[in-house]
Amino acid sequence: MIASPGIKDAGDRDHTPVELKFHVSPGQFLSLHCFIISSDNSPEHSTTKMCLEIPDPPTEFKKFYKDTYYKVRNETSHDAIAVVGMACHYPGASNIKDFWENILARRREFRRFPGQRLPLSEYYDADPLVLDKTYGNRAAVIDGFEFDWVKRGIPKTVVESSDIVHWLALEIAIQAVEDAGYGRHNMPCDRTGVILGNTLTGEHSRSQNMRLRWPYVKKVLKAAATKKQLPPQMIAELTETMEVYYKSVFAPVTEDTLAGNLSNTIAGRTLRGRRSGNRRNRAIRIEQIDSPQQ
Repeated sequence: MIASPGIKDAGDRDHTPVELKFHVSPGQFLSLHCFIISSDNSPEHSTTKMCLEIPDPPTEFKKFYKDTYYKVRNETSHDAIAVVGMACHYPGASNIKDFWENILARRREFRRFPGQRLPLSEYYDADPLVLDKTYGNRAAVIDGFEFDWVKRGIPKTVVESSDIVHWLALEIAIQAVEDAGYGRHNMPCDRTGVILGNTLTGEHSRSQNMRLRWPYVKKVLKAAATKKQLPPQMIAELTETMEVYYKSVFAPVTEDTLAGNLSNTIAGRTLRGRRSGNRRNRAIRIEQIDSPQQ
């Protein structure tokens, strides 16, 4: 940043004189006598930032500055995007190579619902008019994904309380960054952002809500047992046993449950997953794009 002549002195500027050289054209340099009025060489940034004051800018510098400004403004496309790294995990393709081979082979990954994802004997009916059933019996699903929480340094309780889409997004982001040639030690963190799109989090958040509905399920169970005139002692024992069975398939509710079931924390997971302990990473920007439709 270059301050204009006559800028108000803040009192803490050192006004160290320096000579600044501009390369204005091949073989031509322009020397300027300036003063450093502030600088920032904090370890949070990979570059040193300075604020300079040019007491009396020469005409050559004014022309150079004006020409360069308009050239950058007119010739630089702010809409251009360079894809420097890619990664994916799709149904039937856990990496870019497999995904591209599936495209070339025109391979479709739709198949009959796996029983652990949707027991068709309980939820399927070929008649679309049957209530509380689905007439769809095929889907493209991701399987075989495993998250190494030890390697990523994330507590197991946090992983269990969070939707798996958080960890899928983190792994894919890491792979894309590594594909671009970056890692924890050479990432330009002060110029890096996270922009992530998500649709309705994932399946874990919807199933976790069922655990929180146990009070209603218990009320229905007691009402049905009372209707059948079961003894109070039997109703109490039945309720206690069913609660154990009902909650056994869900992760316990912890302080991480809320954040682990929100889609707008996925980008934050990705950011923290890329941290290396260096304070420079605090400069990373996070953006989350949520879609209201699936």
